[in-house]
Amino acid sequence: VCGVCRRKINNDYGGYSCIQDECLYAAHSKCATQSNVWDGRDLEGVPEEIEEEVPEPFVTISQGIIQHFSHPHHHLSLDENKGRDYDENKLCQACIMPIYFG
Repeated sequence: VCGVCRRKINNDYGGYSCIQDECLYAAHSKCATQSNVWDGRDLEGVPEEIEEEVPEPFVTISQGIIQHFSHPHHHLSLDENKGRDYDENKLCQACIMPIYFG
């Protein structure tokens, strides 16, 4: 499942996953890279304000590697290995849906 939207990650589209072997965090590639996901501030209980410039939800570290706001402790790598089998233990930490590779 996607760590951002909490929906199933379809193996036809792939996704980002944490580069640490013991970490199971993953997210859809679109969810991890869309700019309207989060502006970096928790606004629960705060009245709405006039729109201002919003920072990106992720920082590109290198080709296929990002630092995403929802997983600040490790970088996420884009998994483009289409030959890899489904790992039932690899779940998105935001939406708790399985991540499909390939």
